[in-house]
Amino acid sequence: MFSGTKETIIVQSEDRDAKIFIADEYAGTGAGVATISKKKLADNITVRASKKGCRDSVRHIETKIDGTTFLGCFLDFCVISVGIVDWLSTGAIREAVQTNYFITPICE
Repeated sequence: MFSGTKETIIVQSEDRDAKIFIADEYAGTGAGVATISKKKLADNITVRASKKGCRDSVRHIETKIDGTTFLGCFLDFCVISVGIVDWLSTGAIREAVQTNYFITPICE
């Protein structure tokens, strides 16, 4: 409610030819950016760098409770603003621990 319902994830790779995937969707080559709903963050999503002939490098996007969500408790004792809106409807109670990633495929 107070901090928005989307999170922007940025991924860069040392290998300019690496294909970048964020939440299993192609985001670019060498680097990628995606805006993800905070509700989708609950699905244990990943960022991945992939290159033919190499092993993929994968990182899970970790989440935590967004403390600003609890400002709604001053309005309605957390019932509607936190419980219904932020937790059940929009997922805004959650935020990514990290929004910038640097990953490179493992080429041996």
